[in-house]
Amino acid sequence: MNVGWIGLGMMGLGMASCAARAGHRVVGHSRGNPDHAALKAAGGGLDADARAVAAGCEVLCINVFTDDQVRDVLYGQGVLESLSPGAVLAIHTTGDPAVARDAQAAAPEGVSVLDAAFSGTPAQAAAGELAIMAGGEAGAYAKALPVLASYGRLVRHVGPLGAGQRLKLINNMLFAAHVRLAAEGYSLAERQGFDAEMTAEVLAACSASSRALAIIGDGGRVAENLARMRFYLDKDMEVARRLAAESGLDLGLIGEITDGFRPDKPA
Repeated sequence: MNVGWIGLGMMGLGMASCAARAGHRVVGHSRGNPDHAALKAAGGGLDADARAVAAGCEVLCINVFTDDQVRDVLYGQGVLESLSPGAVLAIHTTGDPAVARDAQAAAPEGVSVLDAAFSGTPAQAAAGELAIMAGGEAGAYAKALPVLASYGRLVRHVGPLGAGQRLKLINNMLFAAHVRLAAEGYSLAERQGFDAEMTAEVLAACSASSRALAIIGDGGRVAENLARMRFYLDKDMEVARRLAAESGLDLGLIGEITDGFRPDKPA
């Protein structure tokens, strides 16, 4: 398929490269780096004109960091209006489900939108081992599936437009809770004189083991790893809390545990 890709950061570059290696004709666009050797090595191409990337594709994937950046790509840069009838827009950015719904309402006739949220690490993105939760019309999902499957180990249609983002935010709230508890555990171990790297090695073999525990304790760099995770979790938890408040949803214990993940609070 003809695939356009906007957003070639830590995750997007690996995902787009997987799509190219799977045989799709991938053309990427990046504001930050006009020369992505990895995408070229995988058989993909680059175009400095985001509108041109959109105009020539059957599936357009957007993988930037924030909702505001998605809106800038779609409306500020004129990408949405450049899509041709029959094209599918897959929004990979984690954020407010309303962004995808608004894009569908504003899209040219015949263009379909998916909110294709995903979970995984940069290494998993490069290896094609992400978990992808897609919301939208079944026909649009079926059309985009060969592309999504090129970088997704698990790909599921989880409901109507917006459902992918809502399920991803639930995942991220659980992960944030695990991260918070793992950080507390390492802090407790440190206060009792245990070496962080040794603690991580031992707990990884015990019943307390989890992905969050491994990520936070990697190399014994607990503070550094926690700060890196907060760069993402602070943003996502702010979105989740706002959506819960707007819908009158009580987040209960998970809300209490993750309350510390806010941009204006110290680690």
